[in-house]
Amino acid sequence: MEGQVCYNQDGCGARVAQLRRLVWVLLAWASLLTAALVVSISLQFFYPRAFSLTEPASGPVLSPAPLKRTSLHLFDYSSWDNNSGMLVWQKFPEGNITQHIEVEHDGNYFLYLQLTLQSTNTGVNYLIEVKRVLEGDQHDVILKRHINKSENSTGLMGKGLLLSAGTNVHVTCKPATQFSKQDTYLGMIKL
Repeated sequence: MEGQVCYNQDGCGARVAQLRRLVWVLLAWASLLTAALVVSISLQFFYPRAFSLTEPASGPVLSPAPLKRTSLHLFDYSSWDNNSGMLVWQKFPEGNITQHIEVEHDGNYFLYLQLTLQSTNTGVNYLIEVKRVLEGDQHDVILKRHINKSENSTGLMGKGLLLSAGTNVHVTCKPATQFSKQDTYLGMIKL
């Protein structure tokens, strides 16, 4: 009976006694949980290995799964082919020169590229495209970027994609230009 004075001792007394018992039970329960938490944290400090979640449970020990090997292929800008409009790349560290970068194994790849012009021509808009060669003469554009007069670089471009073995990838730029050998590169990371 909130906000009212209880004139009848028998009616209110039982209710008040019941509420007091409930409060004491809740206080005892909170104290018990707090004590258990303190003991648990203390044991972590004194015996950290006994409660480690990284150690295997008792029972048969399973051998770890073999790790997938991540492969990285780096290509430095070598030159420009005026006939095809394709950039020529030098594979690092082998030194192989190629226009078409061939995917060696099926898998998920992260392809990244940065092209930086040696010098910009005023009013020229350069179109950079990374293409995947499909059947016949068809191409699929993977990455595309324009370099206009206010920029001299594509910035870092990248995309993750599924590639199959034998797929060829090449980079084109229109109109013809020269790129900075230090700041132009292409990479493929097999995940």
